[in-house]
Amino acid sequence: HTPNGGYRSPREAAEFKRQGVLAGVSDLLFLKDGNMYALELKADRGKMSIPQMEFRDAVNSAGGYATFAVGIEAALAVLKKWELIK
Repeated sequence: HTPNGGYRSPREAAEFKRQGVLAGVSDLLFLKDGNMYALELKADRGKMSIPQMEFRDAVNSAGGYATFAVGIEAALAVLKKWELIK
C-alpha cells in the first residue's frame, strides 16, 4: 500500500514533494514474473483524480497492467483476472 492518500498540510505536502513522492500512484502495486500491476481502490461513487488516471495510463503504456475497482468484490475480481490471487 502506498502512503500517498489523505489530506496533507501545506508543510507535509511540500516535504512529500521534496522527497519525490509521485501524485496519483495506485493504492496497490504488485510485481509478478517481471510484470507490474497497479490497482486503484475506490469506494462507491469514488472517482479517479487526473493524476491517478495519468499514472494508470503510464503503467499501461509501459506494458504493465493498471486499472481501478469500485468496492471489494470488483477489486478481488481484478486480482483474480490478473492471477495474483486464486
